[in-house]
Amino acid sequence: MGHISFSEYSKFRECKHQWSLLYKHHHRQETPSTWATIGKIGHAFIQEFLQDLHEITDRQVLDRSIVQEYEKSGLTTVEELEEIKEYFAVVFPFIQKYQDPRKDGWKLIGIEKKIYYPLFPESKLNFYGLQDALFARDDELTQFLIHDFKFTNKGWDAWDYKKLSKVSQLLLYTKFISAENDIKPKNVHSEYHIFRKNSAQKEPARGNYYIMEPKYQHTVTSAYEDMIEFAKETHDSDGNKVDSEFPGNSRSCMFCDFKNNLDLCPLNNRK
Repeated sequence: MGHISFSEYSKFRECKHQWSLLYKHHHRQETPSTWATIGKIGHAFIQEFLQDLHEITDRQVLDRSIVQEYEKSGLTTVEELEEIKEYFAVVFPFIQKYQDPRKDGWKLIGIEKKIYYPLFPESKLNFYGLQDALFARDDELTQFLIHDFKFTNKGWDAWDYKKLSKVSQLLLYTKFISAENDIKPKNVHSEYHIFRKNSAQKEPARGNYYIMEPKYQHTVTSAYEDMIEFAKETHDSDGNKVDSEFPGNSRSCMFCDFKNNLDLCPLNNRK
């Protein structure tokens, strides 16, 4: 029995060879990242607020979290710590504007709530994911709301929003939650809550905090069909990864950990 995540799926759609190196051959590049640390800090701050552990305005909690996560991250330089502090110095006023759905009658029912959904018969291959925050409208669980938090530099623009592999995460969650609770997908609402440092680029009118629904040019059905296509291309009927190798995508080389490793990713493999 195997499982796949949205990160694995999106990596395959970005570059099939990089997916193969990471998820098939397990050439992990454990490189500390300021952006990964920023994401952990931002997620934890809002999630703890939703659990009533502190107020959304409590800057001291955020400052302590910055230092604690930096010390655990593997980052080592003062410049990296200052980059993280600078990011939240800009973004924190906009975090305080987070639109808490509990004010509109939604009830928090899960933080980092697990999704485990069979993609192949007999659960030989399953989708595995975590929801940042899940809310329900009533105790009968007939309506749901998903919040997914993104902490970025420039945010998303219309080009990002057209990419199915970019936005389909919440469409897939909609499919799986509706199936699990035997309700229609239209009763599962989902939102990306995007916080960004630089609002001068990529649709500046949106500001530093904005909400996007994931249904721009895509549907729950198209997202699910593309996930199944990925699963069948990369796994056999027993849920094991196929023996096939895949070409690289030269358009994705800029941010790839393997771009300077010609042994693992030779230039003639970058199409």
